[in-house]
Amino acid sequence: MTAFVLYDDAAARAFEPFALTRPAGELRAGALLTRERWARLLELPCSGFVAGPHLAEFVEFDAPPAARGALLAGTWLVNSRCAPALDASPITADPGVIRVGSRVAAVRLREAMPLASLENGTASLDALASGRGVEVGGWWLDEVWDLIGRLDAMLAADALALMPSETTAGALTVLGSHPVHVEAGARVEPFVVADASAGPVLIRARAHVQSFTRLVGPCVIGVDAVIVGGRVSGCSIGPRAKISGEISASIVIGHANKGHDGFVGHSILGRW
Repeated sequence: MTAFVLYDDAAARAFEPFALTRPAGELRAGALLTRERWARLLELPCSGFVAGPHLAEFVEFDAPPAARGALLAGTWLVNSRCAPALDASPITADPGVIRVGSRVAAVRLREAMPLASLENGTASLDALASGRGVEVGGWWLDEVWDLIGRLDAMLAADALALMPSETTAGALTVLGSHPVHVEAGARVEPFVVADASAGPVLIRARAHVQSFTRLVGPCVIGVDAVIVGGRVSGCSIGPRAKISGEISASIVIGHANKGHDGFVGHSILGRW
């Protein structure tokens, strides 16, 4: 089966401290992991990643393992610092090259490639690209802080792309004119306010938002997340996270616990 492999180049390997514990494709960029964004665009599974040697045994949930041996002909090699837009049309043909802006974001290998050529992260996908290919929208993460610096724009676009054309706010009290949507299976208690004055708000399936919570858009609350009160503003809250108090302009990758009062801002919270 054709698949894609995420490549952490030298710049991605410098995304510390996160690069010490996970490949860049397992970072949340906007509403989804970078890997999930590419799976949506390519409509293909991710078979592995190429990163620093200290991540050779990385294992987490449905994350693919480190690639070994050689990459097969037909594999899409994807730069993990690129986050394609979620509203981009899926790539169903074989353009050979995918560009975001003027830069090569992914290349389909025409022949097998030994991993040794990607070992130190200095190899450029531009050298493998042949022809213009297809261009899609998206964002480049040139520095680790771009995950936060581009978060507002990414969340505003992502929330709309993930919402149905007909939205429902359920029992939420809604302020502002941007769309607000509560997915089926989510639970929203009374006295929850969605402030959509500055951007959309999306509450995903099986999330639980308790009373006396204020969600300020753009904001996405992930699957199975629990918000136990407070103000969540301009945040991407990953699955099975527990959040309380005030948190703004931040990313929670998922499976993290901030179940207490206090402020967190312009931050990324890793798993566990």
